[in-house]
Amino acid sequence: MTKVANVASVRGFIFASLSKDVPTIEEFLGDSIRTINNVADRAPEGEIEIVGKPFRYEHDSNWKMFIENLNDTMHPMVTHASVGKAARSFLADQPEGTKYPGEAEIIFPFGSSYKFFDDMKVTALNYGHSYVGGESSIHTAYSDIPDYIEAMNAAYGTERTNEVFSQNRHNTIIYPSFTIKDAVQCMRVVRPISVDKTIIETWHFKLKGAPIEMLKRTIMYSRLINSNASMVGPDDWDCYKRMHEGLRSTATEWVDMRRGLGEDTVPVQMGGERSFGTSDLSFRNQYKAWANYLKQGGK
Repeated sequence: MTKVANVASVRGFIFASLSKDVPTIEEFLGDSIRTINNVADRAPEGEIEIVGKPFRYEHDSNWKMFIENLNDTMHPMVTHASVGKAARSFLADQPEGTKYPGEAEIIFPFGSSYKFFDDMKVTALNYGHSYVGGESSIHTAYSDIPDYIEAMNAAYGTERTNEVFSQNRHNTIIYPSFTIKDAVQCMRVVRPISVDKTIIETWHFKLKGAPIEMLKRTIMYSRLINSNASMVGPDDWDCYKRMHEGLRSTATEWVDMRRGLGEDTVPVQMGGERSFGTSDLSFRNQYKAWANYLKQGGK
């Protein structure tokens, strides 16, 4: 039986390691810990709970394809072009004054411009972690749920509530295991099966003290984006499979990840760098971490 050598907890999330020689959880997570804290802080009672069983989605590719894609903002307006176009077309056909539907609100940003994603910025942290967004993300323009805002103001006061809502990160990758969202309370866990098989589990969180509409939006987002019957996930799945097959080719020796190399990269607090959103910074950061883990024997 495998023995766990180190265990740490952050807001109810349990982190475990088989190695005795590891950094503190605060050092390991760095600025990504603020995403985990923000997920819980968005609950009027300061706690979240898992709801239901996860969505499970098998991918015919290596696990790295999924992890690299999460903070790649060059692909949405191409890979998901038809989805964005359909959302815009649907909205254009609606009578004036029609309430903005939640589904279109979630789908629409996936057809945004390169400038939109560049302005979000990408931040690469130590140990391979990263996130896109911060002050703004694809979730920033979601409609308010009045009962939720009132519950947050009652629990924390207006100033603290605004502070909590001011953080908007798209995907925060805790490399190499999972990704978590603060504005949409869900987490995707990466489970490698073989060199060409990966299962992604999407878990959903309920904000304690929040109206049920918040959980409904989380499930709606996941149904539209994360499920194997979604409008976005299958587009990515096809790309992962094609990239995995393409890497078998001997036509070229290298995969180019130089976009943004040495351009507008600035240091950030708690370690790491930040660049424009469509930079390949997060890719390079992941491979740097992977190389370090190999040198250290997987610690």
